[in-house]
Order: sequence, then C-alpha cells, then structure tokens
Amino acid sequence: MLTSSQHLPYINALSRKQRMKKILIIVLIVLGSAFAYGYYLYHKPHQGLANKQASFAMTSKELFTAYDQNEDNANQKYLGKIVSVTGRVADKAMDAKGTFSVILEGGEMAGVGCQFDKKCSESDARGKKRTSGLL
Repeated sequence: MLTSSQHLPYINALSRKQRMKKILIIVLIVLGSAFAYGYYLYHKPHQGLANKQASFAMTSKELFTAYDQNEDNANQKYLGKIVSVTGRVADKAMDAKGTFSVILEGGEMAGVGCQFDKKCSESDARGKKRTSGLL
C-alpha cells in the first residue's frame, strides 16, 4: 500500500504540467492579441486631410529655410501638422507603385519634396485641384 508521501510526487508532476499548459495558453493569447493589434495598425486607413485646415501656410523656400537653419525646431513646429506649401515645381516623377511626387524649389541645391497618394493625378498636383499632404 502507498503512503501519502508516495502519492505526492505524482500530484506535484500533474499540477506542474497543468501550470505549464496554462502559461502556454496565456502566452499564445498574448502573442495572438499582439499580432492582431499590429495587423490592425498596419492596415488602418490614413486620415483624410482634404477637408482639414492647414496649421501653417508658407512658401517652399520659407519651409526649406526653417529646416536648414534648425531642423530640430522645425520638426517640433511642423512635424505631424498640416502645412500648406506653395512654390515653383522643380521636378516631378511617378514611381513604380503609382505614387506621384513633386519637388518644389527651396534652396540652391535642394528643395521640398511632396508625395501624393494614388488618388491624386499629375493634373491635380499642377494646381487644377487642391492637393494636400501631411508633413
């Protein structure tokens, strides 16, 4: 006949397996939730800017000068805000993905780059229609 001390290792082993199973289930739930949240953020639609007011309005040369003089201050002031930029087009291009981009004159050797989403055509960027972007 087995004594109670002889049953104890079997009971401890069984509870250890149950604990490991619970921990594994919790870890899988956390990883699955993190994956689902990351997938949601990756496929989240971008905010529409067409009906929003610009926080700042300036020429491309003014924006270029602000960044040329002090990039950190310009980032604090303009980054993540809607900036209305006007200027003379120095170059334009469309990449393989269909993203239209325009370089506005800013300085002697550089300019201000503007990228438009796929809904914006080249004629929109020429000024026939209001275009917008986020800095």
